[in-house]
Amino acid sequence: MIIELRNPLPMATPKGYGMCYFLQDIGLENDYLWTVIQDNGEIWTWRNRDVRVGQNRTLGRINAGLDLNADQKARLEMAKALASGKITELPKE
Repeated sequence: MIIELRNPLPMATPKGYGMCYFLQDIGLENDYLWTVIQDNGEIWTWRNRDVRVGQNRTLGRINAGLDLNADQKARLEMAKALASGKITELPKE
């Protein structure tokens, strides 16, 4: 089932920040899938475990997106560096 969000959600993803417009529920034993338009215009679909909802001071979510695990934080920092032009490509894994 694909759900179009009435109000897009700001999301922290491994490739940086963006706005989520669609949520996919693909079954009981699977993560939700979040379709996010990144700040750089790329469109990605992320598993539930890879994203965090963004900050919303009105709702008291001031540190949202900062509780990522070490690998997610590293990927997020790498994406920010790539988006800012500090690096021109991601290192080979």
